[in-house]
Amino acid sequence: MSDTEASKKQEQPANTTINIPPASQPTPQHTNIKRRQRPKTTEPTTVKVIQHNVLHWRERKTDLANIYRKIDPDIILINSHGIPDNKPLHLSQYRIHRKNTTNTHTDGTAIAIKHNIQHKIIDNFISDTLAVEIDTSTGKIIIATLYQPPARPYIPIPDFLQLFRRNTPVYMLADLNANHHFLGYRHTNTAGRQLYNLTLNRTIQHIGPHFPTYYSANSNTTPDIILTNFRTHHNTHTAPGPLTTSVHIPIIFTISASPIQIPSMPRPSFKQANWASFKTEISENINSTEFPDPATLEDIDTEVEKWHETIKTATKNNIPTTRHRTLPTPKHSHETNTIMIQFTALRTHAHIHGWTRQQYNRMERQLEALTDLLMRQAEAAQRAQEEGQRREERLNQLLERMVVQQTSQSTSRTGSDDASSSSNTSTHGVRYPTSAATTPYLTSSASLREFDACQHKFEGYVTFTKINMLTRTEQRAALTAVLDDEWTRTLRYGISVPEDADLGSILDTMGEYLRNY
Repeated sequence: MSDTEASKKQEQPANTTINIPPASQPTPQHTNIKRRQRPKTTEPTTVKVIQHNVLHWRERKTDLANIYRKIDPDIILINSHGIPDNKPLHLSQYRIHRKNTTNTHTDGTAIAIKHNIQHKIIDNFISDTLAVEIDTSTGKIIIATLYQPPARPYIPIPDFLQLFRRNTPVYMLADLNANHHFLGYRHTNTAGRQLYNLTLNRTIQHIGPHFPTYYSANSNTTPDIILTNFRTHHNTHTAPGPLTTSVHIPIIFTISASPIQIPSMPRPSFKQANWASFKTEISENINSTEFPDPATLEDIDTEVEKWHETIKTATKNNIPTTRHRTLPTPKHSHETNTIMIQFTALRTHAHIHGWTRQQYNRMERQLEALTDLLMRQAEAAQRAQEEGQRREERLNQLLERMVVQQTSQSTSRTGSDDASSSSNTSTHGVRYPTSAATTPYLTSSASLREFDACQHKFEGYVTFTKINMLTRTEQRAALTAVLDDEWTRTLRYGISVPEDADLGSILDTMGEYLRNY
């Protein structure tokens, strides 16, 4: 080998080392790679939960996933998914925790929670009970679920005691297949009696739902129930979900620290009306017209129609329409508002600058004080509701006595013999007591089906209480007493009903108004 070739071989490693880029500089093949960023965790003010007995997830997963995507809940509680532990259960944009101790196709519970919600799973139970603890703007809450098949008669009492005796607000939405009189069933079973005993011991309280969640060929029942402990203080709203391929109706449960707004019939919002512009538009468009002497009926009808159209146009342009209503909630006191502001400011400051032991202790004290105040407000609201029910019962008793007196007076005036008088007296003796009849109540958010059911109940209530024997004005007052504020305003301003109309005509007009909107 010549000296020239040897020198080239010695120089080659040196040239290769010089061309290697430094370790601190990225190589070109890694410059275009984008790392996947995790979604930022949030502490929501309102939590929307869906509980649904799906009856085998694998057979209905596509249909159910589309329905859940439209509703867009924060948490989905799935009962009876029937998937063993070694099989996957996926749902886009959700992190799923599941449990199926028996590994059967008719059992199992799962909790699907959005990726951006900070949470902690609780699964140290002997049964399929699953719970998740989430951080909200007003502290921690626990949402749990369980599926209890009909063939399993006993509910897991140790799990219930462990769950509901916590100091954190607990909400359980579960399909327990429990039957008892306090749940609206005619018969009872072991699970229902166990729940009733827990209710008597003030371990749990039943808050709904008050609509059927299961439909069969000959009946509709409510096997899915909502239970809470006595630490809850949030605003809640329960609504039925859409029809699915499962025979169970999903429950849409909303938990919020603020007042909840729900859809309602369109109605004018007079508080937000621009009355100055309304008056100006009316005065500009309605001009005094000189009628010929004598004026014909056609001339008068034409001008009246012009006035009506002008008023309708001005109303549409200056009075906005509201399509929702806010559920009534207890009004916060000044002390409660102050603690809520301090609590929010402290959490925001700690998230930005970091926590200290002093700040954490202060937050714990504020949270305890806030929870205590909110619980007292909830108890005061419940007492006010019970007092309202007692006042309604006293009103029913007064109406009953009025009907008896008026009927007896009319009987004494028209009756001429003792036989007719005694027969009338015996008729009143077996009359259905008003206090035993449940007063129907109609809200503006009722659907056509709910309105029809309430109409039939009210007709039966009228028959029981003899309201149809009162004057037309008194009958209308009795109807107004079972309507909420929105229906009362609609009846007064939105529906043209004659003053001397009977109850049947008024109810038919209300039904027609509901169908049009």
